[in-house]
Amino acid sequence: MKIVARDALAPARNGAEPGCVKAGDYDLKGSEVPSAKVRNLRVFLASPGGLDAERQAVEAVVSVLNAEIALTNRVVITVRRWEQMIGAAGNPQSQINPGVDGCDIFVGIVHRRWGTATGNGFDSGFGEEFARALDRWERKGEPRIALFFKQVDNESLRDPGDQLKKVLEFRSSIEEKHTAFYNLFESTDELKIQVFQLLVEAVVRLPAEPQAEVAGTATGDPAETAASDEERGPGELSSVLAAFADVTAGREPTTKLDVDRLELFGLAASRDDDPIPTHLANRIFTRREEISFHWVEVAAWFRTYLMDLGRASRAWERVIPFASVAGGAEQLGELLEDSAVKVLTSKDSHLVAGWLRLAAALKVRPKSIWLTPPLDEAQQSTLREVWASASTASIPLAVAYWLSVRRRQDLQLAKTLAEDGHDGLRSLGESLVGLMRQKPDATPLARSMPDLLIDSSVSDVFGDSSPFASLPAVDLEKLVLRSFLDKTVRLRALDELISRDVVPSSVIKAVLKDEGSTSFIGRSWSAEALERLFDRAVSTSFMNRFMDIIGEPSEKLDGSARAALARMARHNAAIGEIVMSLLQNQVYLDADNASMLLSRYEGTTEALDVAESLLRGTNAEASKFLDALRGAGADAHIIDFVQRKFEIVALKYLSRLPDARRRKRHLGRVRELATGDGIYQFQATECLIEMLEDEDVDLLIGGLTYMNEATSSRATAAIRRRATLKRLNELVGSQNEQVAVSALIELRKRGRAPSRRRLMVLMRSDMPMVRMAAASILIAELDRPDLSETLRKYVFGGAFYYYNVVCEFDREMAQVPQASPGMGEVTS
Repeated sequence: MKIVARDALAPARNGAEPGCVKAGDYDLKGSEVPSAKVRNLRVFLASPGGLDAERQAVEAVVSVLNAEIALTNRVVITVRRWEQMIGAAGNPQSQINPGVDGCDIFVGIVHRRWGTATGNGFDSGFGEEFARALDRWERKGEPRIALFFKQVDNESLRDPGDQLKKVLEFRSSIEEKHTAFYNLFESTDELKIQVFQLLVEAVVRLPAEPQAEVAGTATGDPAETAASDEERGPGELSSVLAAFADVTAGREPTTKLDVDRLELFGLAASRDDDPIPTHLANRIFTRREEISFHWVEVAAWFRTYLMDLGRASRAWERVIPFASVAGGAEQLGELLEDSAVKVLTSKDSHLVAGWLRLAAALKVRPKSIWLTPPLDEAQQSTLREVWASASTASIPLAVAYWLSVRRRQDLQLAKTLAEDGHDGLRSLGESLVGLMRQKPDATPLARSMPDLLIDSSVSDVFGDSSPFASLPAVDLEKLVLRSFLDKTVRLRALDELISRDVVPSSVIKAVLKDEGSTSFIGRSWSAEALERLFDRAVSTSFMNRFMDIIGEPSEKLDGSARAALARMARHNAAIGEIVMSLLQNQVYLDADNASMLLSRYEGTTEALDVAESLLRGTNAEASKFLDALRGAGADAHIIDFVQRKFEIVALKYLSRLPDARRRKRHLGRVRELATGDGIYQFQATECLIEMLEDEDVDLLIGGLTYMNEATSSRATAAIRRRATLKRLNELVGSQNEQVAVSALIELRKRGRAPSRRRLMVLMRSDMPMVRMAAASILIAELDRPDLSETLRKYVFGGAFYYYNVVCEFDREMAQVPQASPGMGEVTS
């Protein structure tokens, strides 16, 4: 892979406006191409009046070609038109005619008007200009003449008038005598396409500069005559464009028509900032070693790459490879520096987010956006626009980027942003000011971007401390109560309140309320919050707040309060007595009360005896409760339901005990309940987490779907821990993505990762995280020179391949680090 004319980015580094160089942005005066080598293609634009829009359209086409295709071929296209002339004494048309006499291409555009007499024996200026061009062509074979007739409506054709009649006569004459090439068009867009085709063909077929002229340069350096990569590159692209010109002109192309390359260059040369399509980017990527990319193609591809990075926060979501095409991390850093201002002031939020994410990973700090105060008015305006746009796109990414490249002197700039009236800028500035103080304070950050509190870049600022430790209790309380926040943020805030022993009643109520939630998200949060809040020795002040909330303990106490009391009873004797008094007031020992009783005496012989008796069905108090149900006329299935609930309560308790032999003795009953079709089937399956044997793995996997997040994670960890190597190798092919990934990780941890052949197969899995896990393991085993060859085998060794795997190999080949997890990235 080669990049042609890479120095074309130099103007941005030398003081010109920084930014990704796109069509129309590049100044030929800033080119590194020696002026002695640039040839001039002169175009004369002729037309009667009334065609201003069409004349401007031709100028627009020439502008694009000069910025892209013409420069590639060491050519500059110049347009001569009468509007450019400064009038002098004498016949006006005679002053225009030298432009006709010196042109290489004569472009004539005609519509309804023919014009007026010139005083030189011609009835219009256009007619005289065409006659001179035709006369020179007949004598010398130049210039090339191209005529474009704009379509006229039928009503005008029926009554043409003098002017249109002359136009029609001229066109008939051209047709009868086959005098010149001409096309019909209806709109300026159609005209642009036709002129573009004409000029592209002219540029690529322009005779090469004589070798003697090149050799006669002032330096006399033999390198000037060598066919370097950069000199071959334009020729390569010229061949593509020449084949396109042949096809459009109806000729047989001399080389194969490379539609992909043509589309890539067309998008890159366009004035629009349309992204390169995903399929096109990946097809071209597979040919990267055989192509010399022009710098505009690289710039357009880089822009699409940034947009993909900004759109996809996780590695397995990314579909645009580019890093190795650019040349690696260092070259990406240069592109980031050159494009900083232009990209960061873009209205495309994905583009801005991608720049911030990549710049943070590479620790890139462009001088154009990190200016040292005092700043002049223009610099202040630029920086305000940059950071306002960045904060609009993603304040969290802007903060994370600042922190990844921060320096002490940046505090003053952060203060300037904090004083701005723009809401996003103010939030960004205030958060940064708090984090960059000598004693960091995360309070402003917590109020505007709380999810960033668990970002690694923020944690690094606090060192051995924690961002949550800097927050006042009132802000911690708000974080816990915001149900829409990341679960980790809420739990970390809860931990901090517990450590200070200042848990407010509102938080206790929230945990008790959420404990009964039927949603997986609610149970996942509440299960962990319940454990943190109540499964510990609590202070007297906490106990008082809790008792105020639940009131006088009685048989009417709801389930969440009972569960909380049961948990605290394990650590607090006083609470244990409350639980016992509550139980003693019950007429019967139902399953909920049994659970409380086991929690009260957990770890004691008494609790063990209760559990065993519940399991065997010999517990006297439980039997009384069942007899009461029978006496009340309860159906047999109700009795069975209650009996199974007693068993589940006992098995859950017994499964937590450290006595492995006792757990194993009850495993048979757990399996029996877990394989049945009763209502407690999945609760029995959860008991397997602590009792798991290799043969039970499939049974536990079957219950994962019905478990909340916390329980599911414990179950997956148990599978990794207890499964044999044979079982793990089987699980790699599981249709449960979480299990398959865990099995891969465990096999690698045990030093028994799948073979390279199997990893190649897994990289074609229909589950994205399995593909990425397999790719990560394979990449870690490969030497750097083998990465490209392995990727080639992956892409061409099957009927299909996945773009996210290609992107991961591309990232590794270019040695680009993963983005921070806090910025949405999931690392391997």
